[in-house]
Amino acid sequence: MYSGMRPWTDEMIKRLLGQFPFLQKFSAKAQQPLMVQRLTRIIGPLSPAQQQQIQRLSPAQMTALAQAADDFSTPDDLATWLRSAGRSGN
Repeated sequence: MYSGMRPWTDEMIKRLLGQFPFLQKFSAKAQQPLMVQRLTRIIGPLSPAQQQQIQRLSPAQMTALAQAADDFSTPDDLATWLRSAGRSGN
């Protein structure tokens, strides 16, 4: 590896996404199928309604869901989180 190259840090990625808002939307859309797969591994199959709710999440909500998913153990945990996200509108 070239010694002058630094790995991308989370902060660098956030700054880049902040400069190009269309990338935020693209990034969130790209995360959706991966999030559905991850949640399916954690709590089992998601309902079509839950999948649609995940598709409508904002980039900030998608990040929050990714962080919260590790604490889920049942489908009810996801349902509760999605209801809360819907009320908060973040």
